[in-house]
Amino acid sequence: MLEHIYIADVPKVVEELFSLSKKLLVVNVACYKAAALLPNGENAHITVRSPDWWKGVFDTISIKYPNIEVLLICSTSFLSGVIFEKYKSNDWESSTSFTNELKFYHFKPN
Repeated sequence: MLEHIYIADVPKVVEELFSLSKKLLVVNVACYKAAALLPNGENAHITVRSPDWWKGVFDTISIKYPNIEVLLICSTSFLSGVIFEKYKSNDWESSTSFTNELKFYHFKPN
């Protein structure tokens, strides 16, 4: 539902999700326009951003919650998208082989 949040409020809402998590945070965010329009004519998905943009938001905030594991799924259409590899920011600090290469998997129907 994060695609329904105004962009200025996204960091605060994501931080709230982290603060409510004990071990694992699983998020699926839509990265495409919705079929529905709001009464004012705007698209119902008011914050449509790329999977990489959403990954950056979660990476930035995860630093404050080093022991929360994150599984970020970014749907690029109703039936397809990107699943980023699970991570904890704590793993970055303890790793001797950390790289900034994104690891992700595309999913789509057969």
